[in-house]
Amino acid sequence: PSAKPSGEQVELSGAAVFRKGKMLGSLTPSESRGLMFFIEKMESSVVALPCPGMSKRYASLEMQDYKFRVTPGYKDNQVTFHIKLHLQMDLVELGCPAPQSTEDSAKSLQEAAAAKYKSDIEGVLNKATKVYKTDFLELGKVFENRYPGKWKKLRQNWSEEFANAQMT
Repeated sequence: PSAKPSGEQVELSGAAVFRKGKMLGSLTPSESRGLMFFIEKMESSVVALPCPGMSKRYASLEMQDYKFRVTPGYKDNQVTFHIKLHLQMDLVELGCPAPQSTEDSAKSLQEAAAAKYKSDIEGVLNKATKVYKTDFLELGKVFENRYPGKWKKLRQNWSEEFANAQMT
């Protein structure tokens, strides 16, 4: 992933996707954020969300901690991956008018942040399985660790198996 400084913070500006040393294409900044969950432990991440009903005012939430788990499965000759993300977010800046209920507002913003991260993950999964049909997310390693016997049979056609895998 490439990054560019933004004031005192670094923003992801995209990433390139390679297979066997050849560039297949690129990922958007949003897809690159989704990629980060799969390839490395993030210390923190900040997401700016528009205030409800106000497209020019924003609230910023910082991801303080998260749990990301990918559980592979294999049933009826179908590879599956169950992906679960649990976030702990802190409100760091509120550019919205003072809410009637701080608790309701915080919950609403946390739900919006979770939806944003879910969208980022779904975007990179779609690029990997449907657009580039290559496992740059390294889910084959996760599958191999859980099902070493099945992996020996599937690895030669992994690109096809991966492209057809069910993601939930």
